[in-house]
Amino acid sequence: RVHGGAISMTLSRLGFGCRRVFAGNIFHENSLRLALESNKVSVIDTYAQNPSSNQVIARVLKSIDNRPTIICKFGFIPINDSNTFPDEVVLDGKRHSIHSQCLQYQLTQALSELQTESIDIFMIQNPETSIKKYVDSIEQVTDARKGLIDQISDTFVTLEHEVAAGRIKSYGISSNGFSLPSDHIHHVPFESLLERAQRAATTVGNANHGLKALQMPINLLEREALTGAAEWAHRVGLKTFANRPLTGTVTGANGKRSAYRFASYPITTPYAEQLESLLADADMEKLNLLEVIKEMNDHLPRLTSVMDVDAVMIKLFSHKIARTFVLSQKNSAVTDDHRIRASKKIHRFVVTFSQQAKAECEKKTRQVLAAQGFDIPENEPLQEAALSYLLRQEVIDCVLVGMRHPEYVESCLNTLQNATAK
Repeated sequence: RVHGGAISMTLSRLGFGCRRVFAGNIFHENSLRLALESNKVSVIDTYAQNPSSNQVIARVLKSIDNRPTIICKFGFIPINDSNTFPDEVVLDGKRHSIHSQCLQYQLTQALSELQTESIDIFMIQNPETSIKKYVDSIEQVTDARKGLIDQISDTFVTLEHEVAAGRIKSYGISSNGFSLPSDHIHHVPFESLLERAQRAATTVGNANHGLKALQMPINLLEREALTGAAEWAHRVGLKTFANRPLTGTVTGANGKRSAYRFASYPITTPYAEQLESLLADADMEKLNLLEVIKEMNDHLPRLTSVMDVDAVMIKLFSHKIARTFVLSQKNSAVTDDHRIRASKKIHRFVVTFSQQAKAECEKKTRQVLAAQGFDIPENEPLQEAALSYLLRQEVIDCVLVGMRHPEYVESCLNTLQNATAK
């Protein structure tokens, strides 16, 4: 039986995820530097759809002594990239291809942006995108999966050529489909990957294949991979990376998927008191803001995920508040002093509303977790419980976390220390 073999690079238990890291944000750059200089984080997971993050990585790497393990992915094409590639699929507005031309182009881009001669692990990202685009029934699955594995096999050949050329040290696959049960139509089968990789290596003339790692979502609500893809990978000698550790999804009885964020949010200002005060405020009444405030309060119970809070504020209420201020300029009874006072009060309320909304979402998340058997104490932050759970799993080699602020880095390092001590 073909095995993955040992991987030469040293992997830390925590990795730094760069999906939302942007050049010019000093917090992001300082966080990455702090994580790497702690000697507890030696893995960087880049994000091809956000080339800006590579600028941050390249700058930080110049200032540290130890070179971390760098993971890059290819497949999704950045929205501002006008190049076209064979076998492109457009899904949910995103372009995707794992054709050799796209592979070679995105690898060249990554090497240039990161200012490095080689990538440690170069991963195919979400190869199941074509299945998600075209397969919508169980009857289509068998042929679609065979076609997908054949497509991956062709890509493996190109990856083996890149290993031989020295532009990458190894390769892998990052797939959401690894986290789905085998009877799900978008599941990505993994059992034949080693044989396909060895066949590709033989075709190229490499003695051993370069397939060394799998990456997939694993969290408190999505644990399928712990007894599936991650367990298999661990057993055959591949390295396993868990992404999306702090956001889990659940499919309800209606078939709708809901996302839950594993994070705790302190409330610093009593919401009910501020709401009551504002509803009785003369400035709010004069500017006709009372209806917007009532609508915000009525919407509060409908929020289930903290990811929805900011979106709701932007899409639903921010423009209504702004429009109210604009319309007030036509009312001669409303003075600039009224508007200034009202602006300060509504700003304070929006901040308090956001805190309350996130705290309410946290309560709902705890209820969902309790239904799944995770009865987390109220005094234990959800992010610590979620991360600690993954760090205790033997089949996970590295947990990838977006640590974009120094306090997040410190929190993750403390959780790592506590999980290791247990």
